[in-house]
Order: sequence, then structure tokens, then C-alpha cells
Amino acid sequence: MLLFQATYDAIIGTLVEERSLTIQDLYQKIKDSIWISLPNFYKIISWLVSDQILIKEDGKLSIHKRWILGISSLSEKLNSVNKDDKIGEILKIKDGQSLEYFGGSILEIDGLWWNLMIILNNYYGKDIDTFVYQAHPYYMLGTKETELGFFEQEVRLSTIYFLTGNTFFLDIYWVQFYENIGVQIKATDIVPFPREGYCITVIWDYIFEFIYPEYITEYFKLLFETTESLEMYNSELFRKIFDIRTRCKLAVRRNKKYAEDIRKKFKESFS
Repeated sequence: MLLFQATYDAIIGTLVEERSLTIQDLYQKIKDSIWISLPNFYKIISWLVSDQILIKEDGKLSIHKRWILGISSLSEKLNSVNKDDKIGEILKIKDGQSLEYFGGSILEIDGLWWNLMIILNNYYGKDIDTFVYQAHPYYMLGTKETELGFFEQEVRLSTIYFLTGNTFFLDIYWVQFYENIGVQIKATDIVPFPREGYCITVIWDYIFEFIYPEYITEYFKLLFETTESLEMYNSELFRKIFDIRTRCKLAVRRNKKYAEDIRKKFKESFS
């Protein structure tokens, strides 16, 4: 993902491959993989042209050379930062040590979590598996575009086993979106972890643990238990829960034995 929005990325990706297309042909190319109405598609194209990301010439769209040069320059700078930057405090902690990270909302914690996981997977490479448990697929429902973008990156770095601890309509429905990008996922009522408000991730000897504040858990629980169809699903209300201002803590510890015990529980659940 380049712009971390599925429609924008589909437009850019298609024009990278095709070089130039009419608006109608571009829409036909992406509409099967990205659902978007034609009027909204035209609005997005208008924004991309006005921001000089795309250029329209002779009735066809292509990527603006100015934007390409800007991205190339940014890439060089980012590579320089990546080479010079320290490997980060998370890679320095020793077995038995832990760190705590705080955010002012679930959404803030999500972004922080992403960054730390990518650091570890980039560092350890493809020789390790990643194990993710969420009591419900919270982030796929609340932040779908960024969640898909994140896991599309992660499956290139690691084999991912994703376990979700409930089988309500929304739990089952959203499993397919993880499956479509190559995540090994299973929704089941029989899990070795709490079935509400709990998330844990294991990468190598590192354990990420996050427990939602109790009242946030109750909001989510009600929505999952009462939503029985897509028509009943209020995506806007669900998304607003992620923005509620509340103190959140992400605990990260390095513990080889505990990490191995959790991996064993995951493998038993998938067997």
C-alpha cells in the first residue's frame, strides 16, 4: 500500500502498470476488486488531479511526473533515515524485560502497534511466523483500509496465523478479507484467551498484549452480539469507538519461554 487507502492505491497501481487510461477504462479495471460508485470515483480522480498526483492529457490519465520525482526524492531520504536510525529500543530489550507504550485512543495504539511489529518482522525476516489473536476482528471492521494495507505488508515478511475468539455474524463475515490477502485465519468459540476485549501478538520472543478499557469492551460486545446482517451493521458508529479518548496501554515483553507457550496454544487451536 502506498497511500494506505485501497481505492487510491488501486488507481496508482493500475496506472503504474498501464501507463495511461481513460477515466472509464480505469474505473473498469479496478471496480471488480474495489467497490466504489462511479460518482465517488470521479471525485477521487478530481482530487488526485488537483493535487498533481495524476495528470489528464488527451483524454487519458497518467501519473504526474512531478509526483513521481517527489516520491523518488522522499524514498531516498527515507532510505537514508533507515540506514542511520538506531534499531530502536524494542530490539534492545533482553529476555525477561518489558516495555509499556501509551496512547490516547484505540486508534493511536493501532498505529503504534503497527510500527513495532514491522520493526520486528523486518529485523528477523521470513524465518519466523507471526501469531495474532483478537477477541473479535476489531480493526478490520473499524479501520479496514489501513488494516488491509498493514497485513498485506506483513504477509510479505512473515507467515501470519490469526485467531479470533468468537463466531458472531461480524466475526465470520470479516474472516474472508484476511483470507484473501494470505493470512491463515480461524474464527472459533474455543480459544485459550479471553473472548472479549483482549488482543495478543507473538513475534519471535516478543509478546504484544493489549486489553481494551472495560467500557470500550462493552460497546464492542453489544455491537457484535446484536448485529446479524450487513444491513444491521453501523460502520460509522463502530468506527467512532476507535476515536474515543481514553488511556490505552500496549505492553511488550521479551520472554522466550512464554512466547513458546503461546505459540503452542495457537498451533493447538489451528490443528
